[in-house]
Amino acid sequence: FVGLCLAVGSLHKSSSSSLVSSSRQEQVVPYRCPAEVETSGNDNHEGMFDKYAHSSKTDYNKTLDDFRSMYQKAWSMKYPDVKEMVAPWKEVAFVPHIQSGDSIYESACGIGINLLATLEILASHGIHDLTIYGNDYVQENVDLGNYLWSETDAKFLGHKGHLCRGDSSHLDHVPSD
Repeated sequence: FVGLCLAVGSLHKSSSSSLVSSSRQEQVVPYRCPAEVETSGNDNHEGMFDKYAHSSKTDYNKTLDDFRSMYQKAWSMKYPDVKEMVAPWKEVAFVPHIQSGDSIYESACGIGINLLATLEILASHGIHDLTIYGNDYVQENVDLGNYLWSETDAKFLGHKGHLCRGDSSHLDHVPSD
């Protein structure tokens, strides 16, 4: 399923540009979103991603708090249940490897609900001041994600780097360091 890829990692920066304080001027990992996105290998029939585009268009007036209380169709459960389900894995996979001030990239991030769960789980372990990045194949998801992660309530959780349209099987634009 395209929107649930859990390919999240840490994009480290040199110590001279590390993110240390929530009052600091935001520093963004330098990379460019793809100018053009070719048809994905899993986009194999007309309208395959229309339901995601439609959902993002109708949810454009919602906040992260709204999404926390909504039924998450992609997971077939409510957000608190999603977070509870993924927490044990994220605590093992991320907590030992991510520090306050790091950056996280999620491929196939949708509108960023999995990133929301990740940041909340990491915050419960004292890891804060993270910058999020990601890509999704559906432009409407990217637009809604950029909107949601630019809102005031999102800024208490982390900082938005780039969320852009991209095919998760072609991540050449993402820096390896």
